[in-house]
Formats: sequence, structure tokens, C-alpha cells
Amino acid sequence: SQMSEFPDVNKYGMCVDQVGEKFLSILQAVGLPTVVIAVVGMTDIPSKRVQRQMLRLHTVYFRHFFPEYLRVIVCDSDRGLGVMLRHVCSTRMRKVHWRDQVPYAIVEKLEWQEGQGDEEPLLAVSGYLRGRPLSANNLVHISHIGSFQVQTISAPPDPCPTTAHD
Repeated sequence: SQMSEFPDVNKYGMCVDQVGEKFLSILQAVGLPTVVIAVVGMTDIPSKRVQRQMLRLHTVYFRHFFPEYLRVIVCDSDRGLGVMLRHVCSTRMRKVHWRDQVPYAIVEKLEWQEGQGDEEPLLAVSGYLRGRPLSANNLVHISHIGSFQVQTISAPPDPCPTTAHD
């Protein structure tokens, strides 16, 4: 456990709860072009030594999710906010290369359809397809669940059609 390495910080805990960990896992799965990690509340910790340990603990923690981002910025003061703003302004957006190489979906609706008799249940997914084209012959991977065979792909009418200007 990361917390056992930092015995003095146990009473302050982590800045990310279980719900936050789920969000970080989701963000990690979809791929973020650029990440800025900001921590607040460090001035509430009276000991400078424990503050340094907390900063180190959070750096180790966030490095697990975003290994290419090594800096955690403390934003408890105007100076810290200025450092964060300069960092945001000077950081280049990284390209998420896999988005150009594989199809992926922005899901709006999931519907579980029970199978009748010997039929397998189906998961109907509605949303927007991005990246490369998707074939019904492809397997589809759902993070933390597994890979599944596509049965059909249908294209409903566009809910927000655009009109051409003449």
C-alpha cells in the first residue's frame, strides 16, 4: 500500500476517494491529450514535513494513472495558481494517437436485452462512432469487462442534421 510508506500522512488521507479513482480509471482508458494535476488543501496540514510527504505521495499516486506527467502543482495560494496557469499556457497538447488508428464510440445510451430461450442476451449501444470505421466482423472491447462480437451495426437518422447553405 502506498499509504504505509508515508506513516505521518495516514490521518490526512488521499485527495481522491473511490468515486474519484473510478473517474481517473475512465479518463485513463479514453486517453487524455494533456493532464494538469493540481492539489489543494496542503496549507491545512500544519507540518511542512508532512506536507512534503503528502506531495510526494500524490505524485507517486498520480504517476500510476498518468506516467508521462511527473508534476503535481499545489494551488493553495495565488503563487501556486500562477504556476498552474503558466504551466497550462506553456504545455503543448499531446495527440492521442490510438484515436486515429481504431474505432471508438461516444456512448449515449446502453440497453440490456434479455435473450429468449437459448438466445444469448444482447447489449444495445447507441452513440457516436469516432476514429476508423467499425465493421460488424470486429470484436468490440469494453474497458474492465471484456471483448465481444458485434452482431449488427445500424445508423439511425441524425438527431441534429445540418443544412447546407447555398
